[in-house]
Amino acid sequence: GAFGEDPYGIPDQFSFYDPHFIPSGAHREAYLMAPEAGILNLGYMVRSQNALHNLFRMGMSACDGGIGPFMGKGKVISCGNRDGFFTNSAGYLDYTPDGVRSSSSNVVGQLATILTADRISPSNRALIEEAYSDNYNAVGGGAKAALEIAQVLMTTTPEFHTTNNVALNDDARSLTPRREKDNSPYKAIIHVNLFGGMDSMSMLAPHPDGCQALYNEYKKERGSGLFLEPGEMEKILVTGSTSDPQPCTSFGVHSSLSALADIYNDGDGIFFTNIGHLQKQVNRHNFETETTAQLFSHHSMKEESFNVDAFNERDNSGVLGRMTDVLGNSMATAQIAIDKSLSNLVGDPTLGRKVDIISRNGNGVDQLYRVNLPGPTESKRNALLDTMSKLNSKTNQQSGIHAELWSQVFVDSKHESQEYREWLSSEKGNTSMGAQLNMIFRLIKLRETRNVNRDVFSCELGGFDQHFDLKSGLGRLFSQINNPLKEFRNALINEGIDLWNSVTLIMTSEFGRTTTPNASGGTDHGWGGNYFMMGGKVKGGRILGQHPANYSLSDPQITGRGAWIPTTSNEAMWYGITQWFGITSELALNYVLPNVANFGCRLYSETQLFEEGTGNIPSCGGDTVQVEQTFFVTEPRLLNPDEQVSFCQKVVDAMGDVEVKCVVLNQLLSSAPGRRHLSDGFVLTVDYQISSSQQGVADLIVESVSDDEFQADTIEALDLVDTVESARVVTSAPT
Repeated sequence: GAFGEDPYGIPDQFSFYDPHFIPSGAHREAYLMAPEAGILNLGYMVRSQNALHNLFRMGMSACDGGIGPFMGKGKVISCGNRDGFFTNSAGYLDYTPDGVRSSSSNVVGQLATILTADRISPSNRALIEEAYSDNYNAVGGGAKAALEIAQVLMTTTPEFHTTNNVALNDDARSLTPRREKDNSPYKAIIHVNLFGGMDSMSMLAPHPDGCQALYNEYKKERGSGLFLEPGEMEKILVTGSTSDPQPCTSFGVHSSLSALADIYNDGDGIFFTNIGHLQKQVNRHNFETETTAQLFSHHSMKEESFNVDAFNERDNSGVLGRMTDVLGNSMATAQIAIDKSLSNLVGDPTLGRKVDIISRNGNGVDQLYRVNLPGPTESKRNALLDTMSKLNSKTNQQSGIHAELWSQVFVDSKHESQEYREWLSSEKGNTSMGAQLNMIFRLIKLRETRNVNRDVFSCELGGFDQHFDLKSGLGRLFSQINNPLKEFRNALINEGIDLWNSVTLIMTSEFGRTTTPNASGGTDHGWGGNYFMMGGKVKGGRILGQHPANYSLSDPQITGRGAWIPTTSNEAMWYGITQWFGITSELALNYVLPNVANFGCRLYSETQLFEEGTGNIPSCGGDTVQVEQTFFVTEPRLLNPDEQVSFCQKVVDAMGDVEVKCVVLNQLLSSAPGRRHLSDGFVLTVDYQISSSQQGVADLIVESVSDDEFQADTIEALDLVDTVESARVVTSAPT
């Protein structure tokens, strides 16, 4: 477990490590993948080093965070080598150096050959030799104790952990700097990911009171083993004036998630329905040609939901990480994952902002090298930790980037582990809210001590890939979520309403699942699903997005297998959350959400999502015109994503002083029969929408896109041959 390889804990059938993981900094600049570097973070760094240290001292034993099994078959016995004979260890290292054991150069030289292939630098060799001699000659020391210390230090070096060339310049390595806190008020975003593809129809479903027809269809589609009886749901009402139009006046929340229904009814929670990853608005007829994502793949769709960057314009960074990129220029921010690295917290690689991985248990981080040493224990331990820092001193330009990454993370983690342990030792929180949320609650309470203006937290609960026995399995998982969310909210409110008002929690999954069951009592991978958001300032008691009006193919958002095609993009939800977090300029919003232009006005602003919100969506709220433009192309083709952006930019440029948004809705390719000069070509019809914040400009918009100069510029920019028809207005009405 210390190395991210827990027994039976493999995240999928492929690997313990994310094969696409790229660390921040030089690795991302070089686009160099390093899967195992996913555990080079505050939590795993300390755990893995302590595990190695315990291997030398205790042998193979799980006690004290070591490597190996618990021995004794359930009996209460002593651990590892505590009896001096490794009686309770599954194995141990019996290496004994050749030659004179009082000679530090002899012993360290042999270790350097075995553990680093003699790549260790002269300065690091000298430091380890000195430590060996000190412990060999110490009271209570000797050859065994000295060998253990030499092994501990050797496995701390960059030469041991990497195969790069390591070129040290022996200057002390500085800690990665953090920005000082300013006067901005505190806010926190918490992203809870339900990994595996949570079955959304089990979380939120039509309720027969006020939705009998759709409920009957829901029962039929789900089958007798999956549908929820009215007694298995908590009824919530749809507020028509503030929710998006829904096919039901009431829905049901799974009874094992009653806390969500209570939070919704109290006005602090929003359900987003049929939401998910989109590159643009699509339906059953065009999603295959307009979507390049690896739909229905757990890790690909998790990456899409974490990054919210459909065309990877921001170098594999995450949506929460990019928020801290922007805000970190002026205030103190922190990115904290619970238990493991989560990519939604990773920002711009050139900025090198760190993600702290904190354990859900205890003081968040283990004490680095916590074993007793010969002589005065604490002073000896401090001297040893100081030597570890010297072994990871600065490197020069000829040194490898893997070694540089190891040493910087080690030095930072050594310092920060002590900080976190001191902070968290004074704040125990409330264990009734579950270990992960309790740790987040403790860290929020310590916000002043930690000196931060903005926190972004991420945690994950797995097990939602319910292909088998879904109803009982999902009920157990929902029960694990329900009370912790309730107690987390109550605890924040008890700390003061201002703190609850400063927190927004979003619960998502990488995709939804099919409406219809499979043959094993479960459901299979889908696409669109339901999310939940809560917070003190959330304008709750509403269902946003568009729940399918029916579950048959008469709804263009339903596939033949019962998967939903999202009507609402992840960008739509994150837009208003980003504004609430303090990012308001259009330039910064486009940095955080690079693909936001592809959704026009189909977004939720801060004003729509939060009480007292002031952020709006520019160029929206006035006239909207839907237009068809028809082009001739010599080869069968559609506009690719870049060409769609270029086309819409031409539309925006043509409007002059009228600020508009443009988004391509659909494309239709057909042959050109009956047209003399087009007999060898194809007709491409582009359906697009133009929105403005102004009213009374619809005629001007239509005139601009019908202009010969606009059409000629568009043809040239997109490498099209000729305009077949002028722009045709499909609809022209206020939004």
